[in-house]
Amino acid sequence: MKRSKSAVINVGGSSVLVIFAVLSLVIFSVLSLVSARADRRMVLRQENTLKARHKAEQAAEALLAEIDSALLPLKPMPVSEWGGEADRLLASLPVTVARDGFAVSISYEVSYGEATTKVVLSFADGWDGNIRSAISQWKTAMYTEEEETVPGGDLVEIID
Repeated sequence: MKRSKSAVINVGGSSVLVIFAVLSLVIFSVLSLVSARADRRMVLRQENTLKARHKAEQAAEALLAEIDSALLPLKPMPVSEWGGEADRLLASLPVTVARDGFAVSISYEVSYGEATTKVVLSFADGWDGNIRSAISQWKTAMYTEEEETVPGGDLVEIID
């Protein structure tokens, strides 16, 4: 009687090595593609965040220029003599004017997208009779949608 031979696939060591190499290349290429897509999404998100921050700061600078030109008539007067004149000159602008003795503070916030820029200006009489003015605070904070779900979530300060 003849023995029937069943179909046997002879796989040598080199064939197994080639199959393993091809599988490794496919797996690493898929991992590379996934990593590159994640990096691209992160870069686009960072780009949008930076654009929003720059637009908010640009709007804050534009409002600062408007405040500066609105207060120009008060330049020859000491701050202690401004009285309600600063309020009247700045009435059309979205600012808050506060007085502390002879000093005046003007604050405002500008938002663009997820960025908010808060500015506080301080004016006081100098010892030499000139007006001392300073930007007491200029802070740009980012607010993201993920923070909306967090109870008590606050603005995140970006440190330059």
